[in-house]
Amino acid sequence: AMMKDSEIIDRVETDAESWCKSLDSPNYDCILLKEVIHHFDNRKDIFHLLKERALTANGRLLIVTRPKYKIEYPFFPEASKVWQEEQPDETDILNELKTVGFQSVQISTACFPLEIDKVQWCNMIKQRFWSTFSHFSDQELNNGVDYIMKKYPPILRFYEKMILILAQPQESITSTIHAPGIQLATHGFVHCISAVSKQRAEETLFAIEQVLGQPAETLAIDSPLRFKLHLLIPQVAQLVRSPLILDVVQAYLGLSSNILVWSSDLVAKAPSSRQQFTPHQDSAYAGITPALNGVTAWIALTDAPEASGCLRVFPDSHLHGSLRHASAQNDGNMLAFGQTIPEFEQQQQDSLPLPLIQGQCSLHTLQTVHFSQPNTSRHRRIGLAVRYVASDVSRLHGNIRESATLVRGQYNEEQGAFDLEPLPQVAGGPNERRAHADATSREAANYSLAQQIF
Repeated sequence: AMMKDSEIIDRVETDAESWCKSLDSPNYDCILLKEVIHHFDNRKDIFHLLKERALTANGRLLIVTRPKYKIEYPFFPEASKVWQEEQPDETDILNELKTVGFQSVQISTACFPLEIDKVQWCNMIKQRFWSTFSHFSDQELNNGVDYIMKKYPPILRFYEKMILILAQPQESITSTIHAPGIQLATHGFVHCISAVSKQRAEETLFAIEQVLGQPAETLAIDSPLRFKLHLLIPQVAQLVRSPLILDVVQAYLGLSSNILVWSSDLVAKAPSSRQQFTPHQDSAYAGITPALNGVTAWIALTDAPEASGCLRVFPDSHLHGSLRHASAQNDGNMLAFGQTIPEFEQQQQDSLPLPLIQGQCSLHTLQTVHFSQPNTSRHRRIGLAVRYVASDVSRLHGNIRESATLVRGQYNEEQGAFDLEPLPQVAGGPNERRAHADATSREAANYSLAQQIF
């Protein structure tokens, strides 16, 4: 039988400030502000009232909003301008929440591919389905729709990105886990995460070189043995499953607790060598979509001081979205296609070095621009770059179905984009070598196709 409305919900029609002031005591465990935050002229005051008069000490405030920049909606130019003028920046929201006393504030993102008929989309705009369009007259909307009809294809495909901000009055017991995830989402990188002990990093490198049969820095740059060593060597398989890394990755991915390792590669520079990586984004040729649902962890298997040519990042560069890459003629470039981002080549002085000691790692998003300079030290610099992705990502290009390793949560191969890879039992064993050869050949085939596309 259908329940009466009065049995399941109380309706209150008022503004947020008046509602908060009407409360006698904080007795709400959860409050949701969904797609309304851009209507608040006095956000900080409302946040203060919610904390002091509405939420219990262990309560949670969830704000669901959309990004201010780098949106993919098929707008006309005037609508895009209004959007940026009205939409608050998530960093400002975070700072305001902290200013009024919220002790734990976490930011995560969720991205969904959307497909809609252009005519239907334009009809929605005419009906002012978002407040963005309330600023325009009927004639201005008609002009905007004409622009969209001429510019875009009949079927519109774009990504809907949602920003989720979880705030709690008291410090969360998991805040030490989520803080690096917040920095990763906000600035595109996080540094000095203790992944494993120095001893375990040393043991892992020893196991790698035992299977390689040679020092890591002498391995050819295009050797299949550089890639997916977590399928070949049990110690590497354990390393990519480090809970300290996975906790940060999960905090960044937000809604996804199901995490895959799509790929990994051994990155080694000999002492006093000219080898370097030019400025690039990992997303450019990876073919992972949405790209924001992926993270690279750079795990130091040796010390990686600045003189050794440590990883360098451009903070906030992931906010630019996907950037154009061009061929580079830099001597010693270790990138497979010699790619670079020309504008960042000229801005290397704005980058930030991320030196690491053995066993530490840094993480950056797939769209964070990064590079590394030659190793001018007397010691070799060796690391393992691991690409973590949410389980619901798709392949952007390539005709061959690739494989991936499940490192946290669950995965349904029939619904997902990848075949699952086996856990290695014997370092360099025959079964392990077959699995490794199969996985790397699939990845190499699609990677070669990416060069033709981009």
